[in-house]
Amino acid sequence: MKIGRLASIYDWLANLVFGAKWNAIQLNASADLNEHGRVLIVGGGTGQILDQLVDCKLTFVELSATMIQKAKMRPNTEKVDWVNQDFLTWHTNKKFDAVYCPFFLDVFPEPELNKVLDKIEICMKPGGKFYVLDFQRGNRFQQMLTILMILFFKMVSGLKSDGLLDIDQQIRQCNFKLQKEEVFYGHWIFYRSYVMSS
Repeated sequence: MKIGRLASIYDWLANLVFGAKWNAIQLNASADLNEHGRVLIVGGGTGQILDQLVDCKLTFVELSATMIQKAKMRPNTEKVDWVNQDFLTWHTNKKFDAVYCPFFLDVFPEPELNKVLDKIEICMKPGGKFYVLDFQRGNRFQQMLTILMILFFKMVSGLKSDGLLDIDQQIRQCNFKLQKEEVFYGHWIFYRSYVMSS
């Protein structure tokens, strides 16, 4: 997926589609993440949430070099461990207290999503927290808009997914238990925290 082609307009485009609430939703996980020592952010895009993370030891994995360049322009990012690589081919021996995936899991068809979730589990300490901000099925208008967004990203960036999976169900089928849930724009966008079972 070549999301880097949209890096220069990604935040502007998101604000255009989702309006004023978008920035607040993007920063929703910051209070939770600040409670942890070592945090892995996967698919962090332009790094908007980095502005609010002050005490974590951060590893930031992002496939797009252009997105990482934009994220590095944010203040207080000198100590971030930047990884410009496909998450599934990236190797680390570190174990993380928390993993955060903002609008990342929705880009995968089911077989690849399962591989991503397996790898996330391997990267986490026992009892670690998994935070997910992403899309799910909304009302009829939102479902139509989702289809248009998928078609757009397929044409522009080579998106592999053909539609939204039930991400929550896929996560719960792995070694994760739901702890907290918030929804936005009706039920179209969710923020959920999970704990990895011991």
